[in-house]
Amino acid sequence: MSLVTFIAYDYPLPKTEFQSGFSILDNYYASCYEINDFATRKFKYDISLEINNQCVEDLRNYLAKSMVKDSEAEIWRIWLGGDYSKPYKEKVPVKHILSCELDDVYDCIDLYTENNYVPQRKETSILTLDENDISFVLDNWCVCLTIKEESVEV
Repeated sequence: MSLVTFIAYDYPLPKTEFQSGFSILDNYYASCYEINDFATRKFKYDISLEINNQCVEDLRNYLAKSMVKDSEAEIWRIWLGGDYSKPYKEKVPVKHILSCELDDVYDCIDLYTENNYVPQRKETSILTLDENDISFVLDNWCVCLTIKEESVEV
């Protein structure tokens, strides 16, 4: 099981080495079916983040330079590898467990949670991105932060 944090976007993003609390690199899990069940955007990259003002400022600048007008990027933090401890919408109904052999109880619970796994979502824009948004991602799991590129007309 792995807890992964990645950014998903419809267009290629430039990779960046760790600087001021963030980096964007190739995603080792990009072809993993579990990632693709949630993040449907074409390109996925590992993202490392820290909760500090410099990280937020540098991430804002990076996204402002890299994102296409009126597009959205998603920062995800999810568990991979299947586990009955994943958050889900409701408690597992007993009928999904009673039909299992005792040895298969964990598999039955896991199958149910995989099919009812609903990430928490939050939206922001490049202009309003702040430390609270980074905390939302890093202090939780099963989350998606959508960041909108909103061009300002001059």
